Amino acid sequence: MKLGREYLLTTQTLDIFGTAQAYTGPVRLLHGTQDHIVPMKCSRQYLETYGQRAELIQVEGENHLITKKRPQVVSLTVEFFKEVFSL
Repeated sequence: MKLGREYLLTTQTLDIFGTAQAYTGPVRLLHGTQDHIVPMKCSRQYLETYGQRAELIQVEGENHLITKKRPQVVSLTVEFFKEVFSL
């Protein structure tokens, strides 16, 4: 995937954790233990930002693109939405 200059500049100045604080609903963070693009510390910081309404699930051996354990990650996502929306 090609990314343009504007995208890269914007991502460096965006206050992602400040923006995240405005969201007050439940959160499930899924992060692969082998993600070499986004460090785990970012998900941990989101966890702190969201507080008690959030959970972090570390997916052992998974990478950033979710290519190894996709069915497991999809299942965790669907389960979360079912819980949140009482489906």
